[in-house]
Amino acid sequence: MDLKENCTYVMHNFRVLKNNGQYRVCDHQFKLVFIGVTVVRECVLEDIPFRKYRFAGFANVVASQFEPGLLVDVIGVVEEAVFRQVSGKGRRVVFKLKDLSQQLLSCTLWDDYCLQFFKFLDDYEGDGPITVLLTHCRIKEAQGSYPPSVSNSFKASKLIINQPVMEIQELNERLAELGIEARSGFKSHDEGSTQLSGSIQLSSKESFFGKAEAKTIVDINTISEDGDVDLNASPQALDKLLGYELAFKIKVQPKFRNSAVLKCSADSSLINAVMDMLANAKQSMSVTADHDPLLGLPLTPTKRHAFHDCDDEARTSQISPAQLSSNK
Repeated sequence: MDLKENCTYVMHNFRVLKNNGQYRVCDHQFKLVFIGVTVVRECVLEDIPFRKYRFAGFANVVASQFEPGLLVDVIGVVEEAVFRQVSGKGRRVVFKLKDLSQQLLSCTLWDDYCLQFFKFLDDYEGDGPITVLLTHCRIKEAQGSYPPSVSNSFKASKLIINQPVMEIQELNERLAELGIEARSGFKSHDEGSTQLSGSIQLSSKESFFGKAEAKTIVDINTISEDGDVDLNASPQALDKLLGYELAFKIKVQPKFRNSAVLKCSADSSLINAVMDMLANAKQSMSVTADHDPLLGLPLTPTKRHAFHDCDDEARTSQISPAQLSSNK
């Protein structure tokens, strides 16, 4: 609470650590960590310059020429709205930004930053360009056919839209000098209220797959995943899925030695689509319960809901203990 932006301080008694976190605000080798005996004293130091933005070149980001984990700043003109979800959980807006080289870069604003963006649109009565300056962006690496993109960091980013700051003014002047068309990527204010109240509807296939790639379990297990498997830790909701054939969309996180299930579906068309995407799907499914490495592990604890206590749909088939372990 003692630190204020654009003020200068003299500080003592830090702990010095390697600057090797997952997301870094600068590329210095070390970082200073506040501890209980750190002393902070405000002091006027006029020779220290104000913060300068470190704008990432869009072409470099798209070409994957960036340092992973290093937060960057971006500035550009909104070219096109791609997706918006302003209700419920996971509020976000995805749009394309254009820079002076006319290179496009996908940008995602989440939660409070998404609301800030739409608050601006609600109050915006002009039809000119919408210039966005976003600090401390996270660069998301390319996935399959999807190029790299940027998004706000959890709390550290600052979103500046069409404000009279020098960097935005200079960008708009350069756009005019170069004759680059800078149009608003959204509908007018009168039309916007209806458009922004919901979300763009995607097909079931697009909604399920998103940017995910289909991989066999064998492939997933080779992504440096060496964490422990504990069947006792599985949630009760998993019991309702036993015996079903489902398509799962998961996020593999080798660094944290786990995977997170993002979506699952019993839609046969989606399941068939996954199977078609897996060239060696038949080989991966040829493993039987007799060769299941999890058979020696304990089954679900008895204190959990029994299988017959689950939904009616889950009662339609009886499963042997061996199948139970294998399917799980």
